[in-house]
Amino acid sequence: MRQKDFTERARKEKLTDLYIRYDNGFSDCTDIIGCTQIENLWYIYETDEKGNKIIRMISDDEEKTFDTFYEFILKRKDSRNCLAVS
Repeated sequence: MRQKDFTERARKEKLTDLYIRYDNGFSDCTDIIGCTQIENLWYIYETDEKGNKIIRMISDDEEKTFDTFYEFILKRKDSRNCLAVS
């Protein structure tokens, strides 16, 4: 799916409370999952409680990136729901 499709789907499925963030560059916020595009490459990343970045995927394919981003968010949601939960 493309970024626009992802945005619509995330809103519909109420996934925006998972601290999802995608913008032009990496976020300095803590404990988020994000997706950003820099110089024609898409990055899926997480930040920990200290704001350290962990790159999970780099791709030049927008559809593959947002398909993977969506699946990654669902897995994170499931694991957080087990703990009682962004």
